[in-house]
Amino acid sequence: MHSDSSTTAVVLGGDIGAYSVARAFFQATGNKPAIISAFGGGIVRDSSIAELIVEPDMEDLAVLKARLLELDSRITSPHIIAVASADWNVESLLSLREQLPPRWIVPYPDAQTVAKATDKASFSAMCERLGVPHPRSIVREPGGDIPLDGQALTYPIVAKATDTPAYHEVEFVGKKKVFTFESPEEARIALGAADDAGYQGDFLLQEYVPGPDSQMRVLNLYCQEGGRVVFAGLGRVLLEEHAPSAIGNSAAIITEMDPGIVAEAAKIVADLKWRGFACFDIKIDPRTGSPMIFEMNARLGRAHHYLTAVGANPAEFYLRDFVAGEVIERCYTVAKEGLYTVVPISLLMLYTPGQRARIAKLVASGRVASPLFNTAERHPKRWGYVLAAYVNQWRKFLRHHPPSKVNRPGLSG
Repeated sequence: MHSDSSTTAVVLGGDIGAYSVARAFFQATGNKPAIISAFGGGIVRDSSIAELIVEPDMEDLAVLKARLLELDSRITSPHIIAVASADWNVESLLSLREQLPPRWIVPYPDAQTVAKATDKASFSAMCERLGVPHPRSIVREPGGDIPLDGQALTYPIVAKATDTPAYHEVEFVGKKKVFTFESPEEARIALGAADDAGYQGDFLLQEYVPGPDSQMRVLNLYCQEGGRVVFAGLGRVLLEEHAPSAIGNSAAIITEMDPGIVAEAAKIVADLKWRGFACFDIKIDPRTGSPMIFEMNARLGRAHHYLTAVGANPAEFYLRDFVAGEVIERCYTVAKEGLYTVVPISLLMLYTPGQRARIAKLVASGRVASPLFNTAERHPKRWGYVLAAYVNQWRKFLRHHPPSKVNRPGLSG
């Protein structure tokens, strides 16, 4: 356990990932982080452990810089570490890094390296070059043709915007984080709508890897200089969210370890000479048993709080590396089993009948972590939000992913 009261964190973002990383830094330093959010939603509002700053224009770099410098004038800690919970916020911090006072730490590689890792097309090409298993992919340029069956890919296919920050800026009917298309006509309509809305980036079109949510894995690595892995925390997804705007987000995770998956991801961070956290989305291909690495993020994943379920506070690695300057000699891995969930246990049991005994055992042993549930929070409105969020999960799952879809033979988690 490493704690460092000399550091205060500033977190950009307003989602559950932003709250989770603020919570991690509060636990590691004892200092209240500041969260800068465009909307200040319920997950970051009325918190006893963090200061919320609502800034609707935070994507304007001049406005964000002014906010950061205002914080600089108030924070007394010798070190300020600025992190983000979304790709576009990472991009903003990288743009401003050289304009912040010397005590500010922005713990990401240079912008070019980050772009190489997070652009889905260049990431796919890197996996190909390194021999890392990944879905077969082609790049569709703005206004480009839609592939027909047999032309590199066979339907169904998956489509993702390669430029996440640019895609974040546009809105159109039917917008999704990840599309699954059954035919070229479906793809033409949806991707044409993205073009018409002003998205000027590419889409990565990938083969569809079959299998339920439980085939998904999420991996967070911490790397020191040169891409040397010093921490690996892998989780098996039990349940994903299925509302259109949240597809691909993990709703429940059990920690486990698979050295083979870690070894494949380690090839990527070594090639990039990465420093800091890297988060990977992976799916085990049921046809081959091979771990297919989908993408990499230059930050802690949205659901990284699954590490807290087993007592592995990720903020400590930032502090040991960037603040203490420690050379971490060994690689820490998460071996103990723990459960992360943002949904009620009763809902999780309903949707994962094959895992009920395992879940019940973890609940009984107390190895369960929810980013929503935090006994350090004191404000009654905060607890009202938590209750409403759990009720809302029931509503969303019953609407977008009714139990009849998952409780068929062979599809139990």
